Amino acid sequence: MCILESERLILRPPRPCDIHSITAWLGDYDVARMTSRVPHPYNEGDAEAFLALGEKHRFVIQRRDDLMFLGMIGLQAENGYEFGYWLGKPFWGHGYATEAAHAIARWGFERSAHELFAVTRVGNDRAVRLAERLGMQWVGETEKYYDLRLQVFRVRPPELISPT
Repeated sequence: MCILESERLILRPPRPCDIHSITAWLGDYDVARMTSRVPHPYNEGDAEAFLALGEKHRFVIQRRDDLMFLGMIGLQAENGYEFGYWLGKPFWGHGYATEAAHAIARWGFERSAHELFAVTRVGNDRAVRLAERLGMQWVGETEKYYDLRLQVFRVRPPELISPT
């Protein structure tokens, strides 16, 4: 698996040493409730099972200057190319999610993805704004995934907005 870099971030494969950070940040109810598939409360056993899946398109988001674990981002290829992410609450509002999402979108398009999708819970305004900052277009709502009513967004390579 490769390592992706952006101006402030390093996106790298998850490692067993990340279990504590994953558990700490996903254990926060405000973080877990905005994800589509994370149970609450979240514990180290959940994190160990998550890492054992070994998905190859999943990255830890680290700050470049101090290597602080911020969250995770990834692409799933089972329903087209769907990207998803989460950040620890202290890191919300700093542009890290947008920067990481742009890096992973470019990476996906370089590897032949023709379009990327994002699904978000209705009411997750932060995720909607991130999708818009990437140039994603709202395509509707669905109950097809995770037994939840979700909003669906899509972006194709020429629509991807460059980070500013």
